Amino acid sequence: MNILSRIFAVCALLVSANTLTTRAESMGSSFALIVNTDFIYSDTCSGSPTLFSALVAGQDSIRWDFDDPSSGILNTSTALNPQHLFSNPGTFDVTLTAWTSGVPETETKTIFIIETPSPDLGPDISSCAGTPVTLNPGPAPGALTVWSDASSGNTLTVTQAGIYWVKQDRQGCIASDTISVLFYPVPLSSLGNDRSICDGQSLVLDPGFQPSATYLWQDGSSNPTYIASTSGAYSVTVSIGGCSSTSTVQISVDPSPQVFLGNDTVVCKGFPIFLDATNQNASYIWQNGSTNPFIFAEDPGFYSVLVSVGNCIAGDTILLDQQDKPSVFLGEDSLLCSGQPLILNAFNYGATYSWQDGSTESTFQPGVTGFYYVTAENRCGIAADSIQVTFVTCNCLVYLPSAFSPNRDNKNELFQSKVNCTEYTGKLEIYNRMGQLLFESEDPEDGWDGTWKGKDAPEGVYVYVLKYSGYDNGRYINKRKREPFLLVR
Repeated sequence: MNILSRIFAVCALLVSANTLTTRAESMGSSFALIVNTDFIYSDTCSGSPTLFSALVAGQDSIRWDFDDPSSGILNTSTALNPQHLFSNPGTFDVTLTAWTSGVPETETKTIFIIETPSPDLGPDISSCAGTPVTLNPGPAPGALTVWSDASSGNTLTVTQAGIYWVKQDRQGCIASDTISVLFYPVPLSSLGNDRSICDGQSLVLDPGFQPSATYLWQDGSSNPTYIASTSGAYSVTVSIGGCSSTSTVQISVDPSPQVFLGNDTVVCKGFPIFLDATNQNASYIWQNGSTNPFIFAEDPGFYSVLVSVGNCIAGDTILLDQQDKPSVFLGEDSLLCSGQPLILNAFNYGATYSWQDGSTESTFQPGVTGFYYVTAENRCGIAADSIQVTFVTCNCLVYLPSAFSPNRDNKNELFQSKVNCTEYTGKLEIYNRMGQLLFESEDPEDGWDGTWKGKDAPEGVYVYVLKYSGYDNGRYINKRKREPFLLVR
């Protein structure tokens, strides 16, 4: 009898017992209804409580004895419809005693508690693709085993990932278990064919990145890639979820050519230098297309070479600068105003200098009358020059008239400045009495002809503003003059 049938039976018996009790009470105390003590029970699977129902009426009290001493104080009960969880499977003589008017009546029934199966598929399993997994729930004598694929064998062999379950039924006592099976793909790993590298170079070994993978190289390192720079065998084991594959490659290191053209340098014009890139069993290519192991270089610029030995290539570059013998010219002897600057320049590229006072800059600024000389020397030769410099006192005189007459008689036709200054610069501006600018010029030889906008300006008073600079008695001055003057026709 399955569990559902047992529950229906219990319910029917309870209804019958309640009906008999109700009828007896309705007939009064003068009528004695005698009902034998009886009981029913359901669910006799171990691990689940068994339900009991007493079939009695008019009882003073009842007492159950479940014949299960291992359950302790739970071995007895005074409930009308108790439940009891038996300590273990087996046979038990359950007794119900009911007292009516102090008279006991007993009923004993032997029940068999069936051992409920306990299938155990173990923890979830992961395996490598292509390796079957056998599922075993454990022994269950006398039980019917059913798998998720409807098969009924004691074990199930699977090759596909998924969730699998098993049910075991022993006389209506059913238990089940579920397990998840995951198949990891066997990772692919390949380090390629054996190959060589050149001395001083390195090679990145990459077995191919795979998500969730772990890597173990021959030296115990665990990076996804490995840098090889010496000869030897290199291997890697790639693992995903316990699945792994191993790849090995042999790396050899070939010698690289040695090339050094020297440090960047300077050559003298007409004196080439020897650039040598010779290596045994090598081929060469220079920047100009030459295939010789060496060249002679004289012109300034970059020189480069690539040297090949087998599959190994090395190169170098050198920058050549070219110098000639120094040439120095300080200029002609000079007569200058006191304070007027003069810079003597002896610059030659890459040269060192020595002036008459021991200074070593490429330029020198005389300050007093005297004889000046310099020597300039570089790796290609030496040169020298000298100059006499004389300083005299100079005045800066600027004159503008107080009147002029632009009447086309060729006398006093222009209003202009007369200048006697060294290094003079100036700007002349003419304004009328209204403040309008009529004329401006920075050329001292240029002057105002008395016209404005193509017409003769009227007679009267005008104002000039002159801003100028120049050397005056050894000083460089900046001045501004503003004076009225008269235009007469």
